[in-house]
Amino acid sequence: MTNVYHKNLSGTDLHICKLHYSTHENGGTDEVNVSGLAGRLADDQPTSIASISDIPGAISAILTDHNVSAHDALGIEASKFNNLSTQVYANLSSKVSITNASVSTHITQLNNISTQVYGNMSSAVNNISLTYLNKDGSVAMTADFDAGGHKITNASTPTSAYDVATKEYVDGLGLNSSTTRSSVTLIVAASDANHSTWADYICDGVADDEEINAAVAALPSSGGSVVLSEGNFSLSGNVLLRDNTEFYAQGYSTLISCGSYAIRNISQAGSGNYNIMVRNLRAIGSDGGAVINFNRVGVNLSSSGAGSIGGIIESVYADDDRGGVFGGVYLDYCNHIIISNCIFAGGGDAITLNNSCCYNQVTTNRILIPRDNGIKMARHTHHNIIANNYINGSRTGGCGLFGNGMSGICLELGDTHDNVIVGNIVEKFDEDGIGLRGECGSLCCFRNVVVGNIVSEVNKGGGIYLTYDSQNNMVSGNVVCNSSGHGIWLYSGGNNDNVISNNQVYNTGCVKVYHGIYLQSGDRNLVQGNIIRRGNSSQSYGIYDRGTDNLVINNDNMSSGTSASLKGNMNTGPGNRINAGTWSTNIS
Repeated sequence: MTNVYHKNLSGTDLHICKLHYSTHENGGTDEVNVSGLAGRLADDQPTSIASISDIPGAISAILTDHNVSAHDALGIEASKFNNLSTQVYANLSSKVSITNASVSTHITQLNNISTQVYGNMSSAVNNISLTYLNKDGSVAMTADFDAGGHKITNASTPTSAYDVATKEYVDGLGLNSSTTRSSVTLIVAASDANHSTWADYICDGVADDEEINAAVAALPSSGGSVVLSEGNFSLSGNVLLRDNTEFYAQGYSTLISCGSYAIRNISQAGSGNYNIMVRNLRAIGSDGGAVINFNRVGVNLSSSGAGSIGGIIESVYADDDRGGVFGGVYLDYCNHIIISNCIFAGGGDAITLNNSCCYNQVTTNRILIPRDNGIKMARHTHHNIIANNYINGSRTGGCGLFGNGMSGICLELGDTHDNVIVGNIVEKFDEDGIGLRGECGSLCCFRNVVVGNIVSEVNKGGGIYLTYDSQNNMVSGNVVCNSSGHGIWLYSGGNNDNVISNNQVYNTGCVKVYHGIYLQSGDRNLVQGNIIRRGNSSQSYGIYDRGTDNLVINNDNMSSGTSASLKGNMNTGPGNRINAGTWSTNIS
């Protein structure tokens, strides 16, 4: 009998009996009979790795053999994963019996095992990964996630309602910020707020003043901040603020529908309140009320402010297009209030300072289309500053096309004094641009300064208008142009001892026959250093004086009137230039 030699994987010759070989090959009679057995031994055995039907199961078994869990298979170290095929190869090499006559065939099969295993490994791992989170977001969570005290870091800026937010993003909203006055911050969310779970109070869209006032009442006696979320709030009563309260929101995205109610201070009698701030919100009013109404705020402070302020109203947008009497802010007996960077549209008087309001500042606001006055000061108001505001009375434009607003800035009803009106732009009003309206009798507008303003396109009144006992005022350095009425007009009796100087007046009287500077009444006024030009208008006289003992000197009236440059009862000094360009000392 001839021996048959096969080599094992190490290259050593294997001496195999030919008879034993021939009877064993292909299921000889001495093969083990597996009929009647159960379990794996009874199953048909695969003849090659390619015929294994449950590849993921086989791979899982291999992983188990190597003490690698399915979870570890996903997070396995790179070196361990890269060497996995080598480990499988070595494992199979020690276990596979060579039954094929061709050694080279088995060598080829074994060399390809690693490739087959690696290729099928991906399928197994993909199947396993369906039970774990994938970094590409393809697997959704089905239950709450416990980070075990660890952080989720490096999140992007949220863009929708259910996005996660970083601490940096939340801090940027100002929801957790403190101020020098606020030891506590309470948050009130609108019924339609994008996020409300973090709020201290959540409104239901009806009588939201109740939740807001509850938050104010919950602040400590030292004060604090009440912050409104974005969204819509509806009032069925007044919001009542007290000392050292800061009340603010998220800008234009917060809308308060006030109806006939308002944001007010709580103590409107006696010593009132102080240190109240309202800012960064939008409000709509109606039914004749201002959206912010303060009474006796800061009234107990001295002229220096005693180290405190009455209040701040800042970055508020107020709209009342339904004919309310007071559109934006109404102050009564208030001192040391700053109103700045607000927009007020529609309504009656956009900003009102009434009844002994003093030491207040109204600056850099934008007032559009008020039904009555843009800014109004009345009844003993004094030492206020009205500066750098833009006030527009109408959407229409052009000479003679004006709105129904009365005055851009108005001082009226007596004893209104020592106020400064500076750097404002006023245009398109029906009555006058800036009006100082005293009251017949002993009360008057006096010692007010109107300087550096631009007034244009005023209809039937004057660009700058002084009437009824307006005395000792200075009107200087203003530009008045393109108006139907007089440029600067002193009307009625008692307008005495005013200074009208260094103004530029041109193209007035563009619809009716009016004058550049018209002293209809008044005594001892000084008119000096003004430049007056008729332009394309029908302006009759450059300066027309019908008063007594007024002094008119050093004015440039060249081409200032269709009739004459100077006319009236004035006492003229040297240096007035008339229409022809010559210098005249006589008045016709």
